[in-house]
Amino acid sequence: MPGSIRNFRDRTYSQSKRVSRPVVVMKSTRACLAVLDFGTGGGKCVIFDHAGQRLSSIRHPWDFISVRSSHEELTPGFAFDPESMWNTLARCTREAIDQANIAPEEIVAVTSTSLRLGTVFLDRRKQEVYCAPNLDGRGFAGALELLDAVTRETIVSTTGHWPPFLSSAARLITYQKEPTAEPVAHVLSLSDWLGYRLTGEITSELSNAGESFLLDIAERRWSQELLEAAGISPSVLPPISANGARIGSIHAAAAAATSLKSGTPVFLGGADTQCALLGSGVVDPFEAGVVLGTTAPVMAISDTPCVDLAGKVWAGCHVLPERWTLESNAGETGSAWDWMLDLLGIHGADRYEVAENLMAEVTADDERDSAVVSFGHPQVFDLDQYNPHRMVGFGFRQSAFRGPVGPGRGQVLRSFLRNIAFAIRGNLEQLEEKLPAPPNRCTLSGGMSRSPSLQVEIARSLHLPLHLSAEPEATALGAAILASVGVGLHGDRKAAVHEMVQVTVIPPDPELRDAYDRQYAAWQEVFAATKQVSFLP
Repeated sequence: MPGSIRNFRDRTYSQSKRVSRPVVVMKSTRACLAVLDFGTGGGKCVIFDHAGQRLSSIRHPWDFISVRSSHEELTPGFAFDPESMWNTLARCTREAIDQANIAPEEIVAVTSTSLRLGTVFLDRRKQEVYCAPNLDGRGFAGALELLDAVTRETIVSTTGHWPPFLSSAARLITYQKEPTAEPVAHVLSLSDWLGYRLTGEITSELSNAGESFLLDIAERRWSQELLEAAGISPSVLPPISANGARIGSIHAAAAAATSLKSGTPVFLGGADTQCALLGSGVVDPFEAGVVLGTTAPVMAISDTPCVDLAGKVWAGCHVLPERWTLESNAGETGSAWDWMLDLLGIHGADRYEVAENLMAEVTADDERDSAVVSFGHPQVFDLDQYNPHRMVGFGFRQSAFRGPVGPGRGQVLRSFLRNIAFAIRGNLEQLEEKLPAPPNRCTLSGGMSRSPSLQVEIARSLHLPLHLSAEPEATALGAAILASVGVGLHGDRKAAVHEMVQVTVIPPDPELRDAYDRQYAAWQEVFAATKQVSFLP
């Protein structure tokens, strides 16, 4: 391993410290919290104890169903079978209880979290008649109608979001035009739907409601103006409750399916990214967080809504009261990383360790002056300039003085991680333009944050103090924090965060900062030059 990388990693782990937390006296030493998580690639149940210690985590994969879309090329249609997904989550819950080696009655509270931009419609009998994940584009025609009925400025200033093509509002407008469609009685987000499946009660929480294009994020209520413009009856929208509020209790059918005890209280969780912020301690204004999962949302916290009328970045509601989020997104990261490993023939259970070992062979000279520039899937968020056929790839120098004809696998892999780090920096700079003050620190969470090489690349690329969530399941932990306060295990959210969240501090690496600044400037040039270059089908 080159000395510069080894020394940096040694400093990272020897100088990093767990942030001290005050001791909170709990009501029960065996009080546990169960979180159901509806994800893009699968369902999950995670169980924590009252101090935030993860006791079990069970995940099973699932697939969405490809369905017909009237604009297939631009907006493919996807649906899911509600019974299949519910049965998968119920199985996860049963197995998580077994893995944790606890009795169902030791779970004192249940909550849920989910991917955003998902939609479920229920009819008057409370039966699912439309189930859409975040990828579903069947609302394209409805989005065009909405854009004809109300100005872009009104939509963005009210909802903080743009454009509305994957929204619940657009899907409902389109669905209501179908002559054979069952009348819709309730419109739910996916986390709302999980709460309904667990309790039979219907309610909504703010972080996912903000993705519907029907919520006034400043007032934290449904927008009458947008409802009228969309031709949507207010009666189909659930009452909004605060994140962490009690929905109801586990009913008998859910208890039989999940092994949870009937009557266990259920609390509103929230959207996956906002829960991950809470679960990694990103709660105060001007703190930033990056959730390194399938994609990489980049968020900063504010105490007032910061709306971008240009639509480049999104504003929304945090899962905390009097807190809002400003969001950009580095695009495909975890999914693109897996694709890279597959492409380079790196397979097996130890594939990530193999990749780390390959990257450790990169020389110190190449760290300062990379022979490879990646302009892959990770990018700077701008849906107005989105090009679905954009050229992505790698550029490298061919030189007899550098030995082989082209770079090795370790160089290519490291350049891809550097691409992620530079995309995160570009997205943070985009947020900074709209915030009253720049972010004062950045916290990493999510599965890819476990990569030591990616930690190094991000630490060298950002000009911010960098924290690392000690719990990779930060999304589930954030939801558990909400439930812990709701059930009374902690007096308030601040106490719960101090007790349940732990982070390590990754020290800066000033030695290579200038070199990375130069490489970042070069990456920006390549990214700009290729942004509108298309490989047309």
